Parts: sequence; structure tokens; C-alpha cells
Amino acid sequence: MKKFLKWAVIVVLVLGVIGAFLGEDDFEAELDYDISVDEEVVEITGETNLEDGTLIGYEIDNYQTTESMSEDEFFIDGDMEVNDGEFSAEIDISDEAVEGHLIEAWIGFIPGVQPDEIREEYGDGGEYLEGDLVDDDGRIYILEEFDFQ
Repeated sequence: MKKFLKWAVIVVLVLGVIGAFLGEDDFEAELDYDISVDEEVVEITGETNLEDGTLIGYEIDNYQTTESMSEDEFFIDGDMEVNDGEFSAEIDISDEAVEGHLIEAWIGFIPGVQPDEIREEYGDGGEYLEGDLVDDDGRIYILEEFDFQ
């Protein structure tokens, strides 16, 4: 009986240690942001607890179809790097057709385009991330629309 109790205690301790290490890999991602759009500029600012060096992508567009873009439609994309928990971008759209369009602004975290050290931290597919903004594929995807019609 003592031998069984000893092994039971060892198993419980080992499972507890394994559970602690597995739980340690999960990271509760937080991201607060503000997107403002006018006829001249899209301004994106935000704060996050994601590691410095993390890339927060953005896409700005005014096209209304998945077909080929028309002459007055545009698509602009880029990345913002997290630095001291903050990210920002100011995107000039003054040469683009804004009036009469619905402007979409997307920001997000895409695991596959992150630098190696960030993928190591959050997983190649974002599998170590969790939180309200994180989807089943380990991505953060936020879309805002601005109506200039």
C-alpha cells in the first residue's frame, strides 16, 4: 500500500509540473487601438501586451468587390512594429478616391509573417495565443468601416 501511495504522489506531482509548463506557453493577447479616417489620412494608434518586434499588419481599401479593382479603387497595406507596447501608422490617402466610397481599415496579427523570435514566442500558427481578439487560427483580425458615400 505504501508503494502504491508513493507512486500516486509521484504521478500527481509529475502531472502538476507538466500542467504548469503547458499552461505557461499560453499568452493572453491584449490589443487596444484607435483608427481614424478622413479624406487625407488614415491614422492608426494602439497599445498591446504583445512582445516588442511583433508586427501588426494593416490594410486600407475602398473597393467593393472581390473582382478586379476599378480605376477609382485603391488598396494599401503595410506593417507596424510594436515598440514599448505601442504601435502606430499614418497612411496618406490624399491621392486616393475617398469620396463616394466605403473605406475599410483592417489591422491584425498574422502568425506566419512574424519574425522568427516572435513565432517562437507565440507559435508558428499563433497556437500559444489566447484572448477575446484571437481567432481559432491564432490570428487577430479587426475590421472597421468608414462611410464617405
